[in-house]
Amino acid sequence: MISNISPESAAGGLTLDEAIINRLPAVRAATRAELYRRLLRGRAFLEANYALSADLNATARVACLSPFHFLRLFKVAFGRTPHQYLTDLRLAVARKRLLETGQSVGEIGLSLGFENVNSFGRLFRRHEGITPQNFRRLSVLS
Repeated sequence: MISNISPESAAGGLTLDEAIINRLPAVRAATRAELYRRLLRGRAFLEANYALSADLNATARVACLSPFHFLRLFKVAFGRTPHQYLTDLRLAVARKRLLETGQSVGEIGLSLGFENVNSFGRLFRRHEGITPQNFRRLSVLS
């Protein structure tokens, strides 16, 4: 996610982690580093539980932050909300499964935590510009 690094940070030779830590709104460097560790813990929880309906409260609890602070800091650090991150993660897994497995579109959507096949199909189409069935069909033809 290099797009999150400003040209000044990139020119200064900071790593991606250092650039993110420096953006967090805390006075002390140690506090910013601790907040970043907590955000990483929350992000890891989302990645480990992407197929479940992980809510903001549970994720914030894992990160030892209030839901409000977790949401605000997550967006500052990673450029999107936890919900957007989770959606992107689920869609990435869906694309991979559409290409690599013979599972039906419905099975894939339900196994990734989408409430129903229609909501999965609509979201996939909104993000990819193509339905899951056509995505699979066009990928096989390529």
